[in-house]
Amino acid sequence: GGNVQTYLPVKNGQVVAACLRLDINPGAPNIILCGTGLRIRHAGLRLAQQRSPLPIFFKQAPTRWTYQGLFKVTGSCTDPEECAPYITDSGRDPAEISRVVLLEAVTVL
Repeated sequence: GGNVQTYLPVKNGQVVAACLRLDINPGAPNIILCGTGLRIRHAGLRLAQQRSPLPIFFKQAPTRWTYQGLFKVTGSCTDPEECAPYITDSGRDPAEISRVVLLEAVTVL
């Protein structure tokens, strides 16, 4: 469930997945660069506050996705200086990044 047109679909106040393109999130799945649109700012904030793990998918083609596993948030930043090391090698304009969310894989026993 959630909005299938966003890369961080939200349902009932929770981000239910991260559906990422590696060309704009080259550090994924451990680093997600959130854009500046109103909806993505909101979803990025929700994700940063979220404690439950979420599935990560990489886009391979228009209707083809690959599952990367479950990940949990370990940190987040919005301060430009703090975010800069995560954005520098991304090829993206820092002015177009509202938040950086850091994640790590969840080990399922």
